[in-house]
Amino acid sequence: MKSGYEFSPLPGAARGSRIDRRARPQTGASGRDRAGLEVGGRRRSAGAGRWIVTAARVRAVVLAAVVATAWASGPAAADGSTPELVAGGLVLPANAGVAVKSEDLHISEKAIDIAYEFLNAGDKDVTTLVAFPLPVLSPADSEIFEARDGGDPVDFLGFTVDVDGRRIKPQAEQRASVLGLDVTDRLVADGVALNPYVGARAREALAKLPAAKQGFYAERGLAVWLEGAPTGLAWTVSTTFHWMQTFPAGKAVRIVHHYRPIVGRDLLTEATLDRLAGGRAGVCLDKTGEAALRKALVAGRKAGGGSTALMQRRVGFALGAGAGWGGPIGNFRLTIDKPRADTLVATCFAGAPPKIGPTSLVWEAKDFTPKDDLSILFVDLGEK
Repeated sequence: MKSGYEFSPLPGAARGSRIDRRARPQTGASGRDRAGLEVGGRRRSAGAGRWIVTAARVRAVVLAAVVATAWASGPAAADGSTPELVAGGLVLPANAGVAVKSEDLHISEKAIDIAYEFLNAGDKDVTTLVAFPLPVLSPADSEIFEARDGGDPVDFLGFTVDVDGRRIKPQAEQRASVLGLDVTDRLVADGVALNPYVGARAREALAKLPAAKQGFYAERGLAVWLEGAPTGLAWTVSTTFHWMQTFPAGKAVRIVHHYRPIVGRDLLTEATLDRLAGGRAGVCLDKTGEAALRKALVAGRKAGGGSTALMQRRVGFALGAGAGWGGPIGNFRLTIDKPRADTLVATCFAGAPPKIGPTSLVWEAKDFTPKDDLSILFVDLGEK
């Protein structure tokens, strides 16, 4: 009996032009951040043995229904599209002397959960910095958060971490800059929230500033005042959670962390399908998947008598950030959970073909060295 899915090896796909600001440790000219994290010098390669999974049956959804779903399911621009913001996993100094014995990565549209088992094979305890950088926010990201009800301007992903089964509270460092110049201290002194894109705290504080202080912000392009109200808030925000972790000699330490991804949404039309099929949108799509989607769009147009589209969602993961660790990952497991059995999932991953379940895809690899970041496409193929 056929499973209803097919997978086939694909050639490497070029990185697309789609907006996806990835979480990276902030670096200087030396390729290290202020804490000494090695983040530079990674090569991005297409790799071999990429695989894609596509559903065999496709049903189209008329444009009106898709747009209604887009507004109901989350924040979106007027055309129903928002970019994804990409985070990754934990970052350790490359010279920490701690190996990753295993990594179990679970990705869905609602949550990203990662379980690591670190091993210090040396004869002395190692205490080192562990960090989790959030996506860097810029003015272009304001639309993502406008439709959200409040939110934490520091922990806007809902990050949690447990070490050997115990919840810990890491420190958070947040910095603000404009044109590469740090303005954190000035914002703090004026009582302005460093993240102006989540919640209204920054705007409310700026509205209370006397005219003498407004000039500092206007002259540097941080904000402008129209009829007495601050608008056009425009600085960059970087946020990193971090803590000092001790890895006992000869013992394994299990670290589990969780956060909510910021999902990108866009309408999939025949024009955007051309970009997907051409490998210009950061995700692999084989001929079988392309043909199925084109057939669905044509069928929907005939049934609806007008323009049709499917709603595509994107989840990104900065898998390449793990390339800075001291050696390959002993046992790596990637699980992608689908919201529905008829949801199409497409992604590029260098490894053996996945194990396919009704609502999940699972890849496994040994002595795995992450290279390319993940861009995962979700498209529901049937009407609810």
